[in-house]
Amino acid sequence: MSSAIPVLLLGLVLTRVGSVTALIAAGGITLIWLLTYLSWRKRWVWRQLSINKADLDANTQFIFNRHCIRLPQHICSGNSTITRAEIEKITFHWVSYFREMQKRNRVHGVTIHLHNGKHYQLSGMAYPHRSLLYLAIFFDYPVELIEQPPPRERLVIMVIALAVITSLFNLVMIAAHWH
Repeated sequence: MSSAIPVLLLGLVLTRVGSVTALIAAGGITLIWLLTYLSWRKRWVWRQLSINKADLDANTQFIFNRHCIRLPQHICSGNSTITRAEIEKITFHWVSYFREMQKRNRVHGVTIHLHNGKHYQLSGMAYPHRSLLYLAIFFDYPVELIEQPPPRERLVIMVIALAVITSLFNLVMIAAHWH
């Protein structure tokens, strides 16, 4: 809601603006407010993730090489370097889909499993899963590929569940009507 304030204020100002100068001033004020908000929001997110600006690069980079994997500190507490000997397997979850009459595969989830029972799930919004798969195979890490059911099968299951729920709801409504 707070990010919509400048847009609402600009809308209120534009309805009463009679000159071009006032219009430009309103746009400038909105731009300044938006930049201030984005700066504040970035600092707030860093604070939530316990990221210091001084060592931002060390905290956000994912380093993947032949000997170890170094995770950003906001993913794992404590030591962020995982040696190759500690890794049991790296699981890549993928789905198949058809596009332009060709079957394609897309990795949508990565989990690093350790021998001590811990595991780290890596978000696709933060890390390029396809590149991680390439690096894991290139550096000969133990890789496990798991295919998820195609979205079409999940859609059929969802439609069947919706039909069952709707039928039950209708039966309840009919029973309530007769009583």
